[in-house]
Amino acid sequence: MKKTLFYFAAIALLTVTLSSCESAYTYTYRESTARYMELMRTGFIKPVTAEMEVQSERIEYSVELEVEISEKDIKSIISANNNGKESSIVLGWKKEALAQTAKHFHADDMVAPMFEIAPHPKKEGVLVVTVTGYPAVYKNFRTITKDDADMILKFYGQGDKGDSSAEPSSNKKSIFKL
Repeated sequence: MKKTLFYFAAIALLTVTLSSCESAYTYTYRESTARYMELMRTGFIKPVTAEMEVQSERIEYSVELEVEISEKDIKSIISANNNGKESSIVLGWKKEALAQTAKHFHADDMVAPMFEIAPHPKKEGVLVVTVTGYPAVYKNFRTITKDDADMILKFYGQGDKGDSSAEPSSNKKSIFKL
């Protein structure tokens, strides 16, 4: 009888031990972006330019993001910061906050955005990303002119060297056919 009771207790203990070892994993993925994929078309596409109307008043908007950060993520963030780079994890948080801010202010873009990232003071597992900047919208779309092309070459240069110091001259071959 004692032997049977011992075996029963051992099996019960083993069952409880094994069932409590099961781990629960939660994976959540959410993404928000204003521009995800550029359309690829065959043929020639006419270059287009637009004016950007920027609000003169700087705005501030905070976004709460639920995050689960592992020890590996923290090491990745620290390593990127130590190497003068931005972690892809942090970049993802910034992109999400920027997209929500632009959507909230009905903007196409944010000019000179600055970010502040901090843990939520009362909610565990939540980050508060605050975006400060100037909302902007694009307007007056039109096909570019030769003057536009020359200005682009003046400021951004031509080719791989990025010669931005030189004025466009007649001996330079234009990369734009107008």
